[in-house]
Amino acid sequence: MDTTVRGDNDLLNFYTPASNNYLQPISTVLPSYQSQVFENNNFPDLTLIDPKLKNGYTQTSFVGVQQAVGDSLTIEVNGTSALGRRLITTDVVNRQFTQTDPGPVDTYRPAPYNADVAWRSGEGKSDYYALSTLVRYRIAPFQLQAAYTWSHSIDNQSDPLVGDFFDLNFSTITSVGASQPRASFTQQFNSNADRGNSDFDQRHNLVLTSIWQSPYRRLAARGWQISFLAAFRTGTPYSVEATNPLQPNSGGVIDNQRADLVGGVAPVYATPMAVAGGVQLLNPAAFAIPAPESTGNTGRNEFRGPGLYSVDLSLGRSFRVPRLREGTTFTVRADAYNFLNHANPGNPDSTLGDANFGVSTYGRQGTVSGFPAVTPLNETARQIQPLLRLQF
Repeated sequence: MDTTVRGDNDLLNFYTPASNNYLQPISTVLPSYQSQVFENNNFPDLTLIDPKLKNGYTQTSFVGVQQAVGDSLTIEVNGTSALGRRLITTDVVNRQFTQTDPGPVDTYRPAPYNADVAWRSGEGKSDYYALSTLVRYRIAPFQLQAAYTWSHSIDNQSDPLVGDFFDLNFSTITSVGASQPRASFTQQFNSNADRGNSDFDQRHNLVLTSIWQSPYRRLAARGWQISFLAAFRTGTPYSVEATNPLQPNSGGVIDNQRADLVGGVAPVYATPMAVAGGVQLLNPAAFAIPAPESTGNTGRNEFRGPGLYSVDLSLGRSFRVPRLREGTTFTVRADAYNFLNHANPGNPDSTLGDANFGVSTYGRQGTVSGFPAVTPLNETARQIQPLLRLQF
């Protein structure tokens, strides 16, 4: 009987049970599948590991200075750098239209009986530089800490498993959402064309924390504590992509092709225009689809999304309950997350030709990395969490 397993494309034909004896050695069964095309977008690509793969390595440096100003104020300045080399990367090779001669089957691939091949190698390079300042001020009953970091992270691939069949998104607590473009270099075998800002690069970060504890002894004012945490950050980078239809190209299909920037037109509106659910950040007239063999004249992660801020506040009071047991305390506290109920816009739809191209919607979502089981900076409306605690 002829049985065909189907995905997005027809796969292999299996003849059961008469023509195949599954007790036979594999070496005698495999020739019956010779010259059958294996194509399916729902099944993992063939993955090959570079036989010359070496361990990656990093070079790090750190210098810091700290100065106390009186008994209450401390200032600290630190500089950090890290260089990563021979990091794991994924390239997609054996791409369609890599060669002009279709060969035995009409796929224009060097290995015509295979689909795309995921090539794991150590072509990753990353550079990280940071300068941070930490200021601590403490005077009873008040404490304040301000931490500012300027940093820049550069690489040629931020996540070699993104979009892979065997990625780590199964470990996330929150849902992954829409699928992301698979990890690959824009041009096969050319890692240098994708050097740019890392997906997670945030240039400026300012975090403020403070705690105030009531010093008063009167019953109405005793035991109060107020604390807050406020974070102000610049946005994360993104690329403006152009999905060019497949066309014959002797260099192979361009993966994650970036758009061309049209001269004389500002790509980002100076004043974002309000739209339903968000704002229009990008000007569609400033971008064009490049030629099929071009990577586009815009760089990887050349554009940066909107900045964001959030404030968390906590208010609580502790009471002594000597009647239950000596040293027993009862605490009533309320924690308010996103106290200002501020909605940060996320990165805009950056695929040229989409109906919502350039629109940044409120309710920012962080970049899904799949590890370590969190999605950073997910947006929520104001949440108030009460707490009652008896300690003895």
